[in-house]
Amino acid sequence: MDELEFALENIGGHAFEDFAMAFLREQGYSVHESGESGPDGGWDAQIELGSRNGIAHASVQETWRRKLRNDAEKVATLEEDRGEDYDLFVFVTNQDVGGSQELDMEEEIREEYGWTLNIHHRKEILGELRQNSQGLAEDFLDVDLQKDRGHVEEIEELCSDRLDKIQAREGYASDLIEGPAVVLHIIPNGVLLKSKTSPESIPDPSVLFEDLT
Repeated sequence: MDELEFALENIGGHAFEDFAMAFLREQGYSVHESGESGPDGGWDAQIELGSRNGIAHASVQETWRRKLRNDAEKVATLEEDRGEDYDLFVFVTNQDVGGSQELDMEEEIREEYGWTLNIHHRKEILGELRQNSQGLAEDFLDVDLQKDRGHVEEIEELCSDRLDKIQAREGYASDLIEGPAVVLHIIPNGVLLKSKTSPESIPDPSVLFEDLT
């Protein structure tokens, strides 16, 4: 799991709603958000795509099919109360949705309500962020996909060289004291966490080598 996948998987519900609405705009939808916090009374946003109009919902719940069905019921009630006629229901989720699952839900919603269902799910979102919407990843997930990656080959080469030397050596390295030792692993900043730690905030170790015998 890379940094982007980790951030998308662990984003909170309200933050994901904000992200989802921005994501839909990037996909060509006109989005009019409900402006509500907490229970939304039936909709996260009213959307338009070409000549079609409807309602969009976003969720991070693992039981995404149950949530989709519940949201569809809310939209049907909203449609009746407003005297409107929707033909599009959009559901955005950070969960994995299989191809057959997506087709089954599309058919179920079409038969039950007469709407076209568009599901934007984890795999599609990750692909769009990496290929076309890197700015959204930085703005909403705090992941910079546009940073310079030219140093990666240099790091890999250095790592390979160090491993070769470690495997080739015999006995203890000459500058290590025999006996118990403490090994310090340095993990690149921000590999798994959204919040970044600046190098200046990491204290220098007071002792690099110490005789523990």
